[in-house]
Amino acid sequence: MTVSGSDAEKGRPHGWEGSMQRIIGAVLGAVATYLVLMAVAGTAGSQTYLAAVLIGLVVTIAWPWIIALMVARQVKDRRRDEIDREVQEQLAQKSRGD
Repeated sequence: MTVSGSDAEKGRPHGWEGSMQRIIGAVLGAVATYLVLMAVAGTAGSQTYLAAVLIGLVVTIAWPWIIALMVARQVKDRRRDEIDREVQEQLAQKSRGD
C-alpha cells in the first residue's frame, strides 16, 4: 500500500487503492440496502427498490469525481483571472511608461 503525507497520518490509502475501497464500500452498501429493503417490504417491491439502489450506487461512486471536476474548473478560472489581471496591469504600466 502506497501512503503519503497527510493520508498516512489519517490512515487513508493513496491513489487507486482509495478509489477501490470507495467503490467496494459503495457496492457492499448497495447490496446491504437492497437486502434490508427486500426483507422489510417483501419481494413485491423489489424491482422498485432495485432501481433506487442502483441509482444511489451510481451517485455514491460518481460524486467525488463530479466535485473534483467542479473544483478543478474553479481553480482554472481563478488562475485565468489572475493572469488576465496581471496582463492588464502590465499593459497599463507600459502605456503609462511610454
